[in-house]
Amino acid sequence: MKLWNMKRIELFRLLSLLFL
Repeated sequence: MKLWNMKRIELFRLLSLLFL
């Protein structure tokens, strides 16, 4: 579960960077 959460956060961060 923790790994999944970490991956999800990473994806979110990547999307944020792209949007920026």
